[in-house]
Amino acid sequence: MPEQSVFDRMSAYLAEHQEQAFILKAFGVIVTIILLQKFLGGLIGLFIILFPVIFLFYIKLQAATTGESANDLLRQHITFMPTMYTDG
Repeated sequence: MPEQSVFDRMSAYLAEHQEQAFILKAFGVIVTIILLQKFLGGLIGLFIILFPVIFLFYIKLQAATTGESANDLLRQHITFMPTMYTDG
């Protein structure tokens, strides 16, 4: 059996533990905001304009890679709260 990379193991772990993935996302957003304010305070307007474009490009790229609908992925990423979906 081939050895899994650290990224693969972390991805599998976070897929099983959505509440911890939520905490990591929230922490990442907080750290990003603090770093942007500290180092790029003058460029925050440009970031506000470019972030949606970069985010939508990421969603399209992930949709093409996973085969999921871009709308479904957007719904999953637009909220930070993990939501459970029913199969039916």
